[in-house]
Amino acid sequence: MNQCRVSGRWSTEEMQLHINFLELKAVHFVLMTVADQIYGQNIQIQVDNKTAVAYLNHMGGTHSMSMNSLAKEIWEWAIVRKIHLTAVHIPGVENTNADFLSRHFMDQMEWQLKQDLTYKIFQQLFHPQVDLFASRLNFQIPCYVSWQPDPLAWKTDAFSIPWTNLKAFAFPPFNLISAVLQKVIRDNPLLPNPILLPAVNNILTLLYDREQVHPLEKNLKLIAWTVCRDVTLQEDFRRKQQKFSARHGELKLINSTNLHGNCGWAGVAAGVWIPFKFL
Repeated sequence: MNQCRVSGRWSTEEMQLHINFLELKAVHFVLMTVADQIYGQNIQIQVDNKTAVAYLNHMGGTHSMSMNSLAKEIWEWAIVRKIHLTAVHIPGVENTNADFLSRHFMDQMEWQLKQDLTYKIFQQLFHPQVDLFASRLNFQIPCYVSWQPDPLAWKTDAFSIPWTNLKAFAFPPFNLISAVLQKVIRDNPLLPNPILLPAVNNILTLLYDREQVHPLEKNLKLIAWTVCRDVTLQEDFRRKQQKFSARHGELKLINSTNLHGNCGWAGVAAGVWIPFKFL
């Protein structure tokens, strides 16, 4: 089996569960993540929790109904895939790799746009087939692509799969936006007006720490865009927009009053104003 490191956080709700159950659940998630690599094999699982080891080796137990159900679920999953499991206890001081992975995370990958705002975006633009940058904690669509091995993900690493004709939702880390646009140019994911997201508190959340505030929240102005590399569609969209008449170097006169209504301007492209709608 290829070497594969798997790690992840627990949600706020999951962290309320007993540690023994979480240890067993972690085993379940790891097995699901590497399922394609272990079909039909004998797998030894090393765990630093003796209770989890006992429930795995005995295919259940009587002291905890939740752990009994989970152990049976794991074994039923394994039997279907012709996988035989054995569990052994490993002292915590020797379980260094798992301990390291459980303490080091890429938190910037886990921010989630508020779900109610996301659903409004889908209603006004289109309903995507897949969420390209997500995890089991923050996905907006059940079919999602994770940035690292994930037990429930459809695929891993959005940049490694073709986006051709894919109706996708992408809320990547901000430092990956340029790479996403380059990927759009190379592939062709499936142009109504962009949408300006409202300036509300906690527009971004972490599912494992709901009290944490995004470091850029006070300066964030987010817009939802539909993007497409099809030049014909781009030209048709711009043809319907208002032309920008100022000469190069001239300053545009700005109204002294705020815009009323539900529209505004995102900028200028190819000599025309690009409008947006307020969500």
